[in-house]
Amino acid sequence: MQQRSSGTFAGALTATSSNVCANTRTVTFTRTGDVDVNKVPDPAAQPPRVVSPAEALHGRYQSTRTFTNGLPQTQQNYAVITRCLRTGDRCMSYFHASSSDAPLVFGGGKWTWDVDGLGQCRSGVSTQLKDTGQYPLPQPPQNPITRLTGHGHHEQSAPCAASGDFDETFTRTGD
Repeated sequence: MQQRSSGTFAGALTATSSNVCANTRTVTFTRTGDVDVNKVPDPAAQPPRVVSPAEALHGRYQSTRTFTNGLPQTQQNYAVITRCLRTGDRCMSYFHASSSDAPLVFGGGKWTWDVDGLGQCRSGVSTQLKDTGQYPLPQPPQNPITRLTGHGHHEQSAPCAASGDFDETFTRTGD
């Protein structure tokens, strides 16, 4: 956010969610009145922020997905950002690429992928997609995470129906 001479603040707002929805918008905040300081929580009373080991998943990664039933192997390059709750126990790692996104939710020592939505066949016709997967935190923990591996399942409806279990590896390629 940048303060403007008019007293407003302007900047960009980015929102992401676990169902592959994301957007970035330009926003402007304008003061509309005074705040009752007696109703504002004391920041010093908030619990301290806990650093999560999931925050080590950031930068650029190449995904290699190998299906166990003979479907063709896929590769994709992603930019990854991870954001966590103040408690550090729940985080979201958002993998973004020009052709696909992968929102992984961290909790209980692993990332979970659970996406159900519309996709497109190579012909451009719509298809229903359902993807699930689990990616445990590497042991011992690393910062940054250089390699994240997991296992999942892919379902795709007609007219380009396909399904299969897969093993996936995210290999860090840079910042």
